[in-house]
Amino acid sequence: MDKITHQVRAEHWTKILNECMNSGMSKTAWCRANGISEKQFFLLAAHPAPGSL
Repeated sequence: MDKITHQVRAEHWTKILNECMNSGMSKTAWCRANGISEKQFFLLAAHPAPGSL
């Protein structure tokens, strides 16, 4: 994966993580309401890209 693609993906998932945290909903409920895979969400939340949060 090139540097630009990595940066775009990191920005995308940073936005998703921030939306979830600011929603006031549980992570599981937010994922279900937004069509996000819980497995993917929790994996990325546990191992964010360097400098993304």
